[in-house]
Amino acid sequence: ANTQVISFGGKVLALFEAGLPYAVDPTTLETIGEDDMGGTLSVGKLPVKIGLDIPQEYIPENLGGAAHTAHPKMCPRTGRMVGWQWSQMMYGAEKGMEMTFTEWSSDGFESVASNTFTVAGCELAPHDMVLTESCILLKVNSLSMERTPFLLGLKGPAASLKMDGRAPVKVFVFPRPTASTQFEPYSVEVPACFSIHFSHGYEDSDTGNIVSFFSGWPPSDSKEFLGAWGGFCPNFADIPTTYIWRLEIDPSTKS
Repeated sequence: ANTQVISFGGKVLALFEAGLPYAVDPTTLETIGEDDMGGTLSVGKLPVKIGLDIPQEYIPENLGGAAHTAHPKMCPRTGRMVGWQWSQMMYGAEKGMEMTFTEWSSDGFESVASNTFTVAGCELAPHDMVLTESCILLKVNSLSMERTPFLLGLKGPAASLKMDGRAPVKVFVFPRPTASTQFEPYSVEVPACFSIHFSHGYEDSDTGNIVSFFSGWPPSDSKEFLGAWGGFCPNFADIPTTYIWRLEIDPSTKS
């Protein structure tokens, strides 16, 4: 767990999106162990589900878990934390990624509300998210994974990722679990780019549009995930300029 550290609900958690958070002693910073996020995650299981109607006794015991995002968001109005967990659905009609969004209260790290959806065809968990009063946005970059070298231990996760820097990408819009109006999730196609992190988002009171800002790179011919950032130490003279992008979505036209 090496991506972000948060303090919430009486806990200090180290996060990364490939597994469970690790609890850290707030005084000594010693590692306590994997944390189940208030009972919402299963400890000791991989974030993989078969996706077929198979009796439970025939499913390997180490499957059926979920991994949690490294970048949950805090709601400035309620003080709650909003995050999401994912499981890869391997087969069947639901092949893709199962995503569960949860809101937690700072009082005892209690789960307040959650909802679950499946995004068909999604191979890799998005890195960051946007939180607004009613919505959650996830942007899926044009990435795919070479599973064989990764599973054989020949490549690490980052080295196993391939990118199409000229392909359009998708933004998925989900209802926030506590939103007063729930809706069916939808996706919006965005011109080719590569997003890194979102700074913030909001719903425009005049237009009703969803506005967000993210850092990222323009279209490129790179086929490697890290591109110029790869290797032992990146050459900063070769790294492309990082831009701040403004993304505005019209919910009425879903565009």
